[in-house]
Amino acid sequence: MDWHALPTTPVPLSRVVFPCHDLDPAHVHPVSDLVLSTGPIHVQALLDGSFFIHDGRHRALRAQHDGRTHIDARIHP
Repeated sequence: MDWHALPTTPVPLSRVVFPCHDLDPAHVHPVSDLVLSTGPIHVQALLDGSFFIHDGRHRALRAQHDGRTHIDARIHP
């Protein structure tokens, strides 16, 4: 799958799901600009209307922490 060929679409953070193992709190901390500088997250649309994060868990958590309601994503159908 060439994720970069997919368009970027804002998705609601309330509808993203992801595994919580191996999350590094240092990448979610407000002073970490690295997590926001790497582009849209990569998600797969699930049958129940949610989106599974393949790449971008830390960016999604950071966006939630910052009070955002949506995040730019590349959606694999």
